[in-house]
Amino acid sequence: MLEAGADPQVSDHRGLTCLDHALTYGRLGITDLLLTFDNSRINRYQRKHKHIGRGANLWIDAICINQWDTKEKSLQVAVMDRIYTQATFVAMWLGKDEGHAAAAAQAVDKLFVAAGSKHLGESGIVPYRDASPEVYAHAGIPYISMREWMALAALYLRQNFTRLWCLQEIVLQDDIVMYVGEVEVPFHEFLMVTEQLHILQQKFAVPPSTMFRPFYNAPIEAEAHLISELRMRKAIDDAPESTRQAWFNDTRRFWRGEGKPSRIPLSEMIMSTITFNCYDPRDRVYALIGMCKDHPESPELAINYDKPYEEIYTDIMRLMLKGVRGQDQPSLAMVGCIKDSANKQNENLPSWVVHFGQPGISPFRMYYFSAAGSESETFDLDLSSSGRYNELVVEGKRIDVVKDAATKRPGRERVTMFDFDPAWTALVLSLPQVYSYTNQPRTEVLWRTLCADSTATEDVVRARNSQSEQSQDSGMHGQKRDSHSSSPSSYAHQFRDQLCAMLLAHAERAADSELRFKLTRGGILLQALMSLQLREGGVNAIRAPSEEEIAHITDTSLAGPHFSSPVMQEALAELEALHQADNTEGGGPGCATPSLDQVAAYLEDPKWRVWRKNALPGDSTVVAQYTTDADLPEPASDVQAMDDLPPGEEGFRAQFSRYNGGRRLFVTGQNQFLGLGAMSMGAGDEVWVLKGSKVPFLLRKMGEEEEEDDDEVARTSGGKGKGKPKIQRTYYKYIGDLYVHGIMHGEAVEAAGEWEKIVLI
Repeated sequence: MLEAGADPQVSDHRGLTCLDHALTYGRLGITDLLLTFDNSRINRYQRKHKHIGRGANLWIDAICINQWDTKEKSLQVAVMDRIYTQATFVAMWLGKDEGHAAAAAQAVDKLFVAAGSKHLGESGIVPYRDASPEVYAHAGIPYISMREWMALAALYLRQNFTRLWCLQEIVLQDDIVMYVGEVEVPFHEFLMVTEQLHILQQKFAVPPSTMFRPFYNAPIEAEAHLISELRMRKAIDDAPESTRQAWFNDTRRFWRGEGKPSRIPLSEMIMSTITFNCYDPRDRVYALIGMCKDHPESPELAINYDKPYEEIYTDIMRLMLKGVRGQDQPSLAMVGCIKDSANKQNENLPSWVVHFGQPGISPFRMYYFSAAGSESETFDLDLSSSGRYNELVVEGKRIDVVKDAATKRPGRERVTMFDFDPAWTALVLSLPQVYSYTNQPRTEVLWRTLCADSTATEDVVRARNSQSEQSQDSGMHGQKRDSHSSSPSSYAHQFRDQLCAMLLAHAERAADSELRFKLTRGGILLQALMSLQLREGGVNAIRAPSEEEIAHITDTSLAGPHFSSPVMQEALAELEALHQADNTEGGGPGCATPSLDQVAAYLEDPKWRVWRKNALPGDSTVVAQYTTDADLPEPASDVQAMDDLPPGEEGFRAQFSRYNGGRRLFVTGQNQFLGLGAMSMGAGDEVWVLKGSKVPFLLRKMGEEEEEDDDEVARTSGGKGKGKPKIQRTYYKYIGDLYVHGIMHGEAVEAAGEWEKIVLI
């Protein structure tokens, strides 16, 4: 602001200057800047940027709104959209230039040439990866060095593209000027490059940009891509009819239906911005109202910062149940976005209400499924309200009860997700050899469940089991794939390799941990403290491990120390028992899990790994190869060796990564279903199929209550009768969405009796 010409000597209505306020609030950094700022820099900056002058009126919400006065904040936030719409332009300063801004601008400039012809998205270039100039020349794209890719990644990771409040100022104003330090990055070129990079990354089962942030987040340019999309939607709506018709072929992906604006309503906008950050949870709604204010499908909400966000979210959730993404029919799809209600950690927020912005919202892809059959898109809004804000009345069928579940794992990081779980083999052995609901071998049911029986890339045709696949694809027994299966049979071999790689990771991680304990300074000190209990003749027993001991520690074979525990020995025995019983050579239905001989062969010569040393937190090996700049992005702390997968063999692993974080396997008691669901599930939780949902839900019974049936009284006696009839209400807590193999396409609904009315709280 100072460099843009702001006068630090200007005082407010009380005669206080910026320096006075900085001293009052203890902002020592700002105080130091105001005391040391060289005014001559203003003139130099103004000569370079003539459109910014000392007479310009600037709006900066952090200064122009009293953030501690809820009434003022409510009033000002309600008109912020007008400020940005009526502004001459918006200057977006991304922060100081730490030395890579020029490289980022150069990368944008080079990629813009290819992006303008839409050639970039169609090329075979792998973004954010090192490649030779010859590879780029063959693709017809100017050479981008790894340093330039890293600088561009740092640009996308700046908070301006992830802060929710920055969204409306960028979307509502047509004229945007973007700077990093004093380096200007042409904004329209930047957005066009973003669109093409987004298309390019969608072609990979695992986006290459996962090296910069964890896989369970979107690719690093996802937020900037949404900005580009929202600006385009606004431009379409603002353009004359003749212009819209001329644009139609290029913009039809933004078409939402006859008579509907291209801009998206508030309910969908909230879900589209789930990866953005904000401090106040109410801003998940309030920061978006200005962009959706005049949309015919958006509710008119009064901004009130004195209202608890739990009530705001519940009100919005009820509106969402009426339909989103252009749907005219109501749906429970929004409830399915909660994969584990325990993550919300807020007792005042009903279990069926999404905590917008909650990390880990990763629903099963509902377009694959129709668990409620013909009722999958039938939700009766008249039932949805019981008179209490926290209750949702639904109709459903109880399918089964959870009997046992796999091991709980902390967090959602890949390192824990790819831990070998010995409980898998025990759960699968409890199933019949042939899964009666799909006529598939139980180990095939295992891998299909772990990937939610779905394909990895968005550009795969969504119709299940196309004719061409049926002609080529066969099951474990030489049979055609089940008509309700979506994953290709090649995933079975990828699953087998991954299981072996997970066993290898178990041994390698244990070996690495033990070596660090034996050899690092911290470990030696700890051993020294422990050895105080182990003195012999006054001689400390601590010593460095010998070469023989190190060789023993690093032995990752099945005979090595890391598979010697009783738990691992039992799991390996069960793995071999599965293979012996189910192998077709032994007369079984077929086995997708490896034998111990196959595991041993893999451990000796692995195809790829799911863990390696330089994936540990704090390791910056990859960055150090290219730069010493402190602010360039380091690889995410849980990055795995995704590049080690042979081309075409990343499909199963990508789907496993998508759905297993925060979920675990389970089996039910009566029908012996195998499924994948919330980490917080427990024995006794119930599997339900509800009207209006395409996937099953896991519910936990919270009790029953007898209540007066006011509706029945109103129908029979106008509400004046004596002795009001009673109804029994059963209350459930929503736990999470489920994948249950064999019931995802309406198979269980017909045999489950009548629809039952229950209440979610």
